[in-house]
Amino acid sequence: MERDCRLLSWIAKTSKKELYVYVSLVLGFGLFVVVLWDLIAYAFSERTELSTQNVTDAVLVVHLISFFLGILGFVYSTQAGKFYKRAKLELYAVALNFLVCVLRFTLEISFIGYRREEYRNLDSGK
Repeated sequence: MERDCRLLSWIAKTSKKELYVYVSLVLGFGLFVVVLWDLIAYAFSERTELSTQNVTDAVLVVHLISFFLGILGFVYSTQAGKFYKRAKLELYAVALNFLVCVLRFTLEISFIGYRREEYRNLDSGK
């Protein structure tokens, strides 16, 4: 119980610009794990049902949100008077999310032949 109170106290003391960066880093590392999971599913096990194919759109949206949160945290930090040399964590968050996003796009393009495409047959009524 005391540990939960300390965590909530830490979150309450965190400023908005720092929170953006922390959320961006957590999402960035999580998305990196998801990219590795998909790479293993496509390249090594060749079982596409283990990949995140069914939720690709949602994963790409989370990539963009994470990237923009990193940029937002960097802009807030530098506007608050932090110099570029001191904003290393913010730059790392932006770089991590950019690289993970590029890895995701490269993975999707490289293994496009593995994608299961299912189309609904719409009856025209004729």
